[in-house]
Amino acid sequence: VRAAGEESGESARLERENKQEFRLVRTNGEALLWTAVLGVGPFVAKAALEAAGVPDLDAGKWVGFVMVMLLFVWTATYFVRVATKDMTYAKQLRSYEDEVLQKRYAELSDEEIAALAEELDPPKRNK
Repeated sequence: VRAAGEESGESARLERENKQEFRLVRTNGEALLWTAVLGVGPFVAKAALEAAGVPDLDAGKWVGFVMVMLLFVWTATYFVRVATKDMTYAKQLRSYEDEVLQKRYAELSDEEIAALAEELDPPKRNK
């Protein structure tokens, strides 16, 4: 019983570690890069629109509109992560709880494991 539990716990941990999730920013350097792009990008976009013949006021309106939409999308992703508990703290807490339970399970004797199994799934009595 113990070996199967340890293997499933270990495989679950490895699966979590190997799970590839999409993240736009992984390092502090990438965060700085995106800050620079989003800080300078609107000015470059407005200049490009003006160079393409779009009037100054219209170019500013369109660039402003795109930036506001990006802000709404970014804010929505934050709320989705909060609602699904996909935040760093929640992930760390789940990982810690899993590791504590696995350690406690590994410390149990075979008799204690059998008693727990009996407690969780008592034999069905015939009536």
